[in-house]
Parts: sequence; C-alpha cells; structure tokens
Amino acid sequence: MSVAVDIAKDLVNALAAKNDFSMPFVPVFEPVPRTDIQNVRSLEVFVTPDSVARVRASRDMWEWNVTVQVGIVKHIDKLNRVAEIDAMTTLADEIAVFVADAPLPNVRGAIPVSFQNAPLYYFEHINQFSAFTCVLSVVYKLGVRRSA
Repeated sequence: MSVAVDIAKDLVNALAAKNDFSMPFVPVFEPVPRTDIQNVRSLEVFVTPDSVARVRASRDMWEWNVTVQVGIVKHIDKLNRVAEIDAMTTLADEIAVFVADAPLPNVRGAIPVSFQNAPLYYFEHINQFSAFTCVLSVVYKLGVRRSA
C-alpha cells in the first residue's frame, strides 16, 4: 500500500481517537477529494492522500516528502455566518496543531514538516453554496532511505 495512504489512514485514526476538539466530528478517509460541496449539511472532516515526492539527500540517499490533505466542510447559516466562520477557522487551527504531534503507528519516522492552509477558506463556496470549505495540506518527511 502507498505510504501516502498509510499516513492518511493513520491520521484519520488519530483524529478519531482525540475527542476534545471544539466541535465534534467523525473523520473519514477519502481516497478521492469531495466535489459535492453544495450537498453538505453537517460538519465533515476527511483526509485524502495527495502526493509523494522523492528528494535526493545525498549521492546514495533519498528523503520522501508525503503530502496529505485534511478537508473541513460544513454548511453555514447565512444569518450567523461570521460566528460560524470564526468557529470553523478555530477548529481548523486545532486540527493543524494536533496533526503536528499526531501518532502514526503504521508509518514510523514520518514527521510533519510543513502545513499550508491557503486560502484560509474558500470564499466562493460560502457565497455560492453557504458552505465553509478549508483544506489543510500537511507534508510529512520520512526517514532517509537508501536509493535503489
């Protein structure tokens, strides 16, 4: 199985085991990112494998950089959107902080080295579908492996 899939599944399990986020959710592994934003009603958090890059560390060594995405989606009330957006961005921050130290038992040595949340949330989704959508990209560095 792909190391990106292993990391994504481990991250889903770690998120599910933690139960003190500001908003309750059940994380889901999604091998393909969601595209039906307009049909979302409740809070959904999903983790998707994104990419694997090998970077030469030395003449005979490689580092693996694995990217997974954490999607956070929720229908928001137009009348209370400022407060709901604030609550959702707070949840996104909580998830980002948690991911920094989340246990990944099936991929030992994977260390999160960068996070990106750009844009912070998708304005178009709020305006068109009343849906808060945030995608947190996390890059993990795996221990150096010898080249083949």
